[in-house]
Amino acid sequence: MGQKKWGPLNDPIALAAGQAKSLNNRPWFIPAIESMRGIAALTVSLAHVYGYWLVNRLPPSVATEFWNEHAFANAVRRVLFGAGASAVTLFFVISGFVLLISLQRAAEKPTLGAALQFGVSRIFRIYPALVVVILAWAVTEPWFLFGSTSYRPLSEVVRNLSLFDATMDLPTWSTRVEIAATPVLFLAWLIRLRWRERGLLAVIIALALCGLASSLYAEDMIGRYIFCFALGAILPDVASIFARLPRSCALGLLAAAVMTAIAARPFIFASFHSQYAIWVEAGCYAIVVGLIVYADLPAVRRFLELSLCRWFGRISYSYYLIHFMILLILLRRVPDWLISAMTGNNYFVGAMLVFVAVFCLTTALSIAMYGFIERPLVAVGRRLSASAALTQLQDRRGNPHAAIGRGYGCFFNSVQDATRPSSPACR
Repeated sequence: MGQKKWGPLNDPIALAAGQAKSLNNRPWFIPAIESMRGIAALTVSLAHVYGYWLVNRLPPSVATEFWNEHAFANAVRRVLFGAGASAVTLFFVISGFVLLISLQRAAEKPTLGAALQFGVSRIFRIYPALVVVILAWAVTEPWFLFGSTSYRPLSEVVRNLSLFDATMDLPTWSTRVEIAATPVLFLAWLIRLRWRERGLLAVIIALALCGLASSLYAEDMIGRYIFCFALGAILPDVASIFARLPRSCALGLLAAAVMTAIAARPFIFASFHSQYAIWVEAGCYAIVVGLIVYADLPAVRRFLELSLCRWFGRISYSYYLIHFMILLILLRRVPDWLISAMTGNNYFVGAMLVFVAVFCLTTALSIAMYGFIERPLVAVGRRLSASAALTQLQDRRGNPHAAIGRGYGCFFNSVQDATRPSSPACR
């Protein structure tokens, strides 16, 4: 028997083009996508540093006057804000693409067990690091962030922990979108199984129009971005479009798509709240992901598959959650005289020094978070999602009740196994 070829969703066009490599016996794993997440997190961090650096150290009127008098600095700020805002859109497109692959790999047909597996894995992927960051924020806020003498109400902390609100660590608003997209993406997968790319295209259009309505009437961030996940999910069905592009054409299209996505909010639509700009960003980054995975771009993939890029991609989720808290601590607790002495009152020098400090401190904390929180609990989630309790919720005869009794036993046994230090899931 010949060796089974593979690719995202076993797509024959991707196989023929040879666009991905199997690493660590995970044929569905695409290292370039992991690195793109790291680059996106770093871009968001840089945008926050550059934008909040002046706002948090000067009165608002003085900051506005500064931007008006320094056109070049303001142009850089707009470009970085555009890049940072669009990087979050890239997160969502990547998540839609990767999660569809995960669904396709885990289950060949829709069952209650498949839905539970998907939900359990998402909970263990998102919540552990989030809980640590929110609790750390709640404890340190009165002393290091804003210098107040009172803590947040417990109800507000609970709402942030459960992602009903994102009023503490502001980057968690995108985590709310990720959680809300979980059932939507599962339904999109069901539609794809029945109607293929035509069904997914209808879902994308419907969700995009709902996002427009949200931007006009409700200002709901979840509704505005939810279509991005379905847009990423449709990429395997249009892989042949990217795989057939000549290398020079693919490279030019990649550069044009990135520049258009960055320029959409600050220049094309001149608004950071435009839903049309979000549409353009999502479309451009869907093209970027499709090109990197399926097109003939070996030089780009070699860069993204560097060990350093992949390593930072692994800790990017923790980095994204932590960096804003570290930034605020530095801006509010470092004395003004020290900043002036180090920068000579040069805005660019100050911003870069703050970014280096934020990067170093956040990276160190992210390494610890990934090693002690994220990785072990993600492994537990994978073990639980693959447990017999989930896979046996529906037996071969289609009776969902036949295996429930033995399923509970298998479920609790899998919890004990997954949390043992000797378990392969914890290694």
